[in-house]
Amino acid sequence: YVDGVLVASEATGKAWVNDTDTWRIGQEVSSGGGEWWLGSLADVRVYDIALNADEIRKVYLDGVIDDLGRQRSIDGQAPFRRARYN
Repeated sequence: YVDGVLVASEATGKAWVNDTDTWRIGQEVSSGGGEWWLGSLADVRVYDIALNADEIRKVYLDGVIDDLGRQRSIDGQAPFRRARYN
């Protein structure tokens, strides 16, 4: 989804991540891990359930979570910061 609109979809038949997997945001792993996203991401969220199209649209319309800080630089080694949003 980009700006609340589905742009691509792929069914995998398995869980995306488990408690032993390493996962990355902004890094291409299929090419050996050396490619990084050049740009900015305004809002990244991870859920433990699959959201339907209406729920995703609502999240988009609600906007970003302001209290976490919008302009944060990370180097790929930064610790994960958990947030709860209802």
